[in-house]
Amino acid sequence: MSKTATHQPFWTSCLLVVTISLTLAAGPSFASEGKSIGTEGVYFLRAQGLPIEVKPASNDASLLLRISNVVRDEKNSVYEIRYIGMTEGQYDLRDFLRYNDGTDLSSVPPAKVLIVSVLRADHDGMLGAIDPPPLPWAWPYRILLALAGIMWCLPVLGWMVKRLWRKPKVIDSTPSAGPSFADHLRPLIESVLAGHSTPRDQAALERMLVSFWREKLGMENCSAQQTLARLRLHPEAGALLRQVDAWLHIPPGRSNVDVAALLDPYRVMAGVSKPRPSDTLTKVTA
Repeated sequence: MSKTATHQPFWTSCLLVVTISLTLAAGPSFASEGKSIGTEGVYFLRAQGLPIEVKPASNDASLLLRISNVVRDEKNSVYEIRYIGMTEGQYDLRDFLRYNDGTDLSSVPPAKVLIVSVLRADHDGMLGAIDPPPLPWAWPYRILLALAGIMWCLPVLGWMVKRLWRKPKVIDSTPSAGPSFADHLRPLIESVLAGHSTPRDQAALERMLVSFWREKLGMENCSAQQTLARLRLHPEAGALLRQVDAWLHIPPGRSNVDVAALLDPYRVMAGVSKPRPSDTLTKVTA
């Protein structure tokens, strides 16, 4: 361990000397490339004699430098000088260095470096404004929640509007019309005309006619004989009654009568009044 630690500085120094030698061989071209303002450059300076140090810098110095490393051999010393330019131009590092006794480096070859500016000649030195990066797109959650609420309410609103504007269903309360009075009379009349009627059928036909006209003409207080006599003289009621009497005296099939026209006045009533006992008439045949 001790032997390795003893020889390590020697090999490190040899490697540094080789690196510096190669760099010095390309020194002039490296220095002539120039460094931009504010960036650090490196210059290797070979000198003999007393040690070199950096002169004290003022606040408005155009070049700042420091000696970062020194490698010495039997005759020469190689100084690794790092510098930063404040203003553009060409500078000689000897102007910013001196021997430790205070004398200038007049015996050292010129060590010129170039400081360049990357800004325009008319730049005022102020920093330019940098546009902020675009903000990431955010979900408009308020709008989405509002749309979701509207979509949820639409069916309810549609149902309410439909209920408000719907017309009530009209239920026809009118009872269905039953058979008219003429429908009750037709079978009896056709039976009489065909000669198939019985005295009971003839009496039922006469009772129905008397009951109908008695109620219609307001003759409820009249007797059956009075009602029948008055009905025979009535222009509407007497037509069918007289025709019924005629059918009873005409042989069946010889009467040419329009039954539909004869029953027209009786189609206005759906029901038939039930004959009272006093309405019963004795069938008189001539």
